[in-house]
Amino acid sequence: MDHYKTLGVERTAIQEEIKSAYRKKAMEYHPDRNPGDKEAETKFKEVQTAYDTLSDPVQKNRYDAMSHTTTHSPGYRPFGGIYDNVFTYGAAPQAVERGRNIQVSVEIELKDVLLGVTRNIVIPKRDKCGKCDGQGYTDYKPCPTCSGSGKTALKQSPFNIWITCGACRGTGRSGIVNCNGCTGHGFINNGTVELSVKIPPGVETGHQLRLHEYGEPSRKAEGKPGDLNVIIIVKEHKLFKRHGVNITYDYPVGYSELCLGGQIEIPTLTGSAVVTIPPNTVDYTQFRLKGMGLPYFHGGKGDLVVIVKLIMPSQETLNSNKELFQDIAKIEGGYLNKERERFKI
Repeated sequence: MDHYKTLGVERTAIQEEIKSAYRKKAMEYHPDRNPGDKEAETKFKEVQTAYDTLSDPVQKNRYDAMSHTTTHSPGYRPFGGIYDNVFTYGAAPQAVERGRNIQVSVEIELKDVLLGVTRNIVIPKRDKCGKCDGQGYTDYKPCPTCSGSGKTALKQSPFNIWITCGACRGTGRSGIVNCNGCTGHGFINNGTVELSVKIPPGVETGHQLRLHEYGEPSRKAEGKPGDLNVIIIVKEHKLFKRHGVNITYDYPVGYSELCLGGQIEIPTLTGSAVVTIPPNTVDYTQFRLKGMGLPYFHGGKGDLVVIVKLIMPSQETLNSNKELFQDIAKIEGGYLNKERERFKI
C-alpha cells in the first residue's frame, strides 16, 4: 500500500498538504458517514495508517527510505544504504521503537466550534503482558535461513556485507508459540483511562488532535508509547449549514414581505439578530452579517449569511382566499403584461 496514493498527495507534499488531504479522506470514509459500509471502513483505516506514518517525521523518513529502494525512484542507488553504513565513521542513531497509536472519535456541536470545548474521553488501558513481557510469544525456534541472527550475507557483493533476513524480517525467529496470556498480542486490557481533551475553536470534521505517548506501550523496555489520535466530528446543525468559516441560514418569507419589506429576527450561534428586508426584495436574496460565523485558526471570524426564500401558500389557503388572490392577479397583470412585451420576438 502506497501511503501517498492513499492520501492522494505527491511524495514532495509538505505536512500541511498531508494534513489537509487526510482530513478530506477521513471525512469521506468515516464510519459515522458510511454506516454498514465495510469497504469505507477499510479505506478509513488505510487513510489513518497512512497519516500516522507520514505525519511522524521518524516514521516518514523510514517509510520514504524503504519505498525509495522498493520503487527504484530517480537517483536510486542499489547499494547506497549499505555502502553508507560501511564507509561512515560511527553508527547512525537508532530510532526508538514506539507502541501503536490509538484512535478515538469525538462528536461536538456546531456551537462548540465557536469558542472551543473540553471533552472527557475514555480509552482502554493496555499493559504489556506479564507472561511474555509484551513479546506475544513464549517460545520460538531460530530462523533456519539466518540461524537466528536476523541477518544474511549479500552474496552478489564482493564485500562482506550483511542485510536484514527476508525470511524472518530481521527477528531471527521462526515457529513462534503464541503466549496464552495475551493470545499472541503482547498486551492485555487493564480497565480504562479517562482523559480531558481541549478542542480548540475553528475545528472541522476530520480535524485530528494528537496526544503524544497516550497510545499503546512499546514492546521494548527502552521504547516509548504510541500516540492517541482524537478525530473530531462536528455534528450537522438543524438550522445552520457550514461552509468553511461561514454559515448560512434559510429564512422563509411571504410574498408581501418581499414586496413591502420589513424586519425579521433570526437566530445566531450566540443569540439572535435583526435583519432589515428592503421593499421589492427578490427571492433568494442574501444578507451577510459580518463576523457572526465561525472562527479562523489565526484569528477573526467568518460571516452568517441569511437567505430569504419565498414560501408559496398551500392549496387550501388559495381556495379559501380565492377572490383575494384574483385581485392580486389583476394588479400583477397591469405591470407584468408590459414587462413581458420585452421578451417577445
